[in-house]
Amino acid sequence: MDKPFTSSQATAHVNRRVSYPRVIHEEEKMQDFSTPTSSPFWDVVLRLDSHECLYASKAVLGLWSNVFFDLLQMEFDENVLPLPGKSKEQVVALLAVIYPPCPREIDLDSLPLMLSFSEEYDMPALKAKCEEKMLQCIKLNTLDVTEALELADAFKCGPAVFALCDQILSNRPTLHTALLADKYNLVNLQDNCIEALSDEYQHIKEDKRLASLSPCLLQRIMSRAFEKLQARMVRMQSVFRDNGEEQRQCTSGGPFVSYRITQEVCRSPSQSPISSSEDSNLLFPYRSIRRTTSSYV
Repeated sequence: MDKPFTSSQATAHVNRRVSYPRVIHEEEKMQDFSTPTSSPFWDVVLRLDSHECLYASKAVLGLWSNVFFDLLQMEFDENVLPLPGKSKEQVVALLAVIYPPCPREIDLDSLPLMLSFSEEYDMPALKAKCEEKMLQCIKLNTLDVTEALELADAFKCGPAVFALCDQILSNRPTLHTALLADKYNLVNLQDNCIEALSDEYQHIKEDKRLASLSPCLLQRIMSRAFEKLQARMVRMQSVFRDNGEEQRQCTSGGPFVSYRITQEVCRSPSQSPISSSEDSNLLFPYRSIRRTTSSYV
């Protein structure tokens, strides 16, 4: 019989085995877990609906999943754990992502499946990997922001995904993005949509999609539109009042120079304090007035 290793010999033996860089063979990367030899150190059998079996490690499953950890504390026949409703392809994909020594990367195709496993089997570390992949794909524009929001909401992802989507969409204030901001509570996007849609309220008030907004957000848009209308009315009244005073000076015989009318009414619409075309039409009779000097004869 061989003598047992001393501590120093054991350390040297381990160091020789795990010398870096370690070559990972293709067979290790493509584990299918369908035979005992394809899954070293297996001590539990996962039985699927198709009566197929996969061989896994209790330690790996328990470390990744709180649900598996609780299940594996229970006694079950012949170390066989049934997984109802799961196909072989789905479970193999999960094991390939979480199993050492060379876990596979999560890609866009497997992202919904991994999020589903992370939620069903309470796997916070797996969900964190999924969220990291989502953030990466959103920044690279390989994952649509709307789809990312749907996935994050369906699988209760953390605030980082929502914050990034809010940041990206906040520069696109439309009625469509307002619906997204309302549904997923994107605060910055809501504020920008309120400002933008309050300017266009007269044009979108017949849009049926407005009925899909929450009463709170719709009220904020309408209130902001009313505030802007009131401000325009005050500016209009100021222009008319100043114009009337200047007209009275002219007819009373004093010199009349229409600086105010030229500056406030006759300048280009883009510079006018009265932004609405409907409001500016009310000033049409004064658009032909130019800077003139009149004297009493």
